[in-house]
Amino acid sequence: MAAMTEQIAVVFAEMFPINRAALPPLTAYRLDLRGRDVDADYIGRRLSDRFGRRFAGHWVWTQNALVTNHHAPKSVINDAVRDIREAETETFADLKSLTLIRGWKPDAQAQADFAASGLFTDLKPDIAPVLAALKYTLDGKATVERECDARGWVVAGQPALSISVESYLLFKQDLRAYAERLTDPHDLIGLHVADKVPSPDGTTYKGEILAVAGRLDVDLSRGDLLAIAKKEGSKALIEDAPEGEWIVRVGYNQYHYVLGALRIVLYPQHYRRFGLLAKNAQDATGIAPTQRAGIVKKVADVAKAGGLIGDAYSSQNTKQFFGARDFRYDPTILLGGGQVVAYNSARLLADLKASGPYQRAPVGTHDEPLRLGIVKLAASPAEKIQASLEDKLKQLGFTVEIAVVNSPSAARADLEKAVDEIKPVKPHLLLGLLPGADSRNEADWTAYDDFKSLTTDWLPTLVADARMSQKNVDGLILGLLTKIGSLPYVLAKPLDYTDYVVGLDIARRRGTSGDGQTGAAFAHMTGSDGRFLGCRAAEIPTDAESITLAVLRQLLTAAAFSGKTAVIHRNGPFRGAERDSLRLYAGEIGATFHLVEVLKLGAPRLYAHTSRGIVAPGFGTTFVLNDAEAFLISSQPASATPVPLHIRTEAPFTIGKALHSVFTLTLLHYGSLRRPRLPVSVHFSDRIGYLALRGVKPRTGESSDMYWL
Repeated sequence: MAAMTEQIAVVFAEMFPINRAALPPLTAYRLDLRGRDVDADYIGRRLSDRFGRRFAGHWVWTQNALVTNHHAPKSVINDAVRDIREAETETFADLKSLTLIRGWKPDAQAQADFAASGLFTDLKPDIAPVLAALKYTLDGKATVERECDARGWVVAGQPALSISVESYLLFKQDLRAYAERLTDPHDLIGLHVADKVPSPDGTTYKGEILAVAGRLDVDLSRGDLLAIAKKEGSKALIEDAPEGEWIVRVGYNQYHYVLGALRIVLYPQHYRRFGLLAKNAQDATGIAPTQRAGIVKKVADVAKAGGLIGDAYSSQNTKQFFGARDFRYDPTILLGGGQVVAYNSARLLADLKASGPYQRAPVGTHDEPLRLGIVKLAASPAEKIQASLEDKLKQLGFTVEIAVVNSPSAARADLEKAVDEIKPVKPHLLLGLLPGADSRNEADWTAYDDFKSLTTDWLPTLVADARMSQKNVDGLILGLLTKIGSLPYVLAKPLDYTDYVVGLDIARRRGTSGDGQTGAAFAHMTGSDGRFLGCRAAEIPTDAESITLAVLRQLLTAAAFSGKTAVIHRNGPFRGAERDSLRLYAGEIGATFHLVEVLKLGAPRLYAHTSRGIVAPGFGTTFVLNDAEAFLISSQPASATPVPLHIRTEAPFTIGKALHSVFTLTLLHYGSLRRPRLPVSVHFSDRIGYLALRGVKPRTGESSDMYWL
């Protein structure tokens, strides 16, 4: 790609080059483990924490090695391993010993990780007052907290450090006080919590409650918990906890906590439960670019004063910034009659009215009117929505007949009766106008889920909230056209480097006890011109952490992919042996798979400095770290600073093509006029996966219908 051509503003990132002269001499140890299937990262991360508490200096797990600036004799290291293994037998049972890697020299990633996870933590006492000054109370029910996170990166072969500021809400009561309101402690499962006692580096451990482990001094020994606890403050909380207090397991590490040691972190799906106004909470946590950049600058100034970093990367001091045109992005779409227009969500319905859809369904004519069935709650007036739908469909040239059935309530039994009542009409499409259709909490089972489970195998359905705005009605029209067999538009310039783009994802759900789990894998298939080709869902073993070769064969059938080229968009990182399995399977069927990771979280933010001040950068602004990794701005929130997508690929596929495939597919969400942040290949994969876990999926596991809309 050529250097940025379309950005007039100065673009910069909350990323900084590391001053290598500030790095101390480093040595590294290799973990000697029992067996090949042992999770080295799991042990390495925990061992770095234990060594950091026991020895001077910093101990950082990176690049499959334990890196430190502290020298200790071999006998001392061996004694430490023995003591830690004896104290925490279950965690470190597979650790035999540590071996000094002679002649080891840190690469740029190791240097960056050591600076971020080691040296930056030394600055936390000076950073803490900066963040503490930003703390305030929200609606008398929660406190708004700010914390900063540093992460190591490699930019053009050089070590770099990002500084990101995140916001979170802490409920005014701790977990113990809140639990006193509940009759069933298992209602705590799914809440997010924070440790009351910060780590020595000033960070706070946060995670989701995964299970209720039992009662203190009844099911679990107080002495065992005290033996595991490393922080004096944590030990004091365990000692003060009343006998019989519930103990919960928290986070990926599944640490055990007494309730009194935790505070509740409020996420959007829990705002209503804890009495917060969603808008106020979102305004508090969504920091505007000017304010966010100012906070990051104050934190970065501390690190600069310590000699750790230099000035932020910007389009004035590096050639790593690009615009969408630099990776050949073309926003034009093809409508009916061969009409080519630039994609514009505000004008899309007008463009469809003028040119018609690229491919029109055979229904909706004078001879065969479009029969639209609507199921709604009796208490929900929907006349305006109905009239608007009919009017807009007529403007698009469709003759419509609408039949409406009222359901007394959103209860499944009532919805089932309403669906049965409308069946004799033989609708081409069934629209459910129901409460809870816009729920973002995957733990909720709503009327949406009931309606989908009752209708998915019968005929195409759409579900929308009966309180939707006129703008959402416009978006509903787009989904309706798709559901009846029309193709609203395709890409005017198909992707010339692939036959398909496939979105892959995996979903797992805990049982009510927090222990039992079920799983599903999902593949969304798009053609090179952007048209939806179909989707497949497959069950996975209850203990699966990744998509196995056997499941990949079900999702990506040889009949469809033999001899073809496909860009594989993974929602999140490839896990376990997924990469190797995809390569192996591609070899078996003579296919070519280009692997692309689409990571939604963790990327540092980008900014634009214009005559209006500091604002969000434009659509498609990209910061390219290297030939296989980049950050992409694919959304523009109303006020908050956008979080870039983190895109990773591998040779021979280029980062330019990876970016092009991701950004282009954000044009193709037929279910809404609001352009999504994610490419359509993975945009709904979380929702589809969880629906599959609930049994809401095509009976055969395969569908050409976007049944999740």
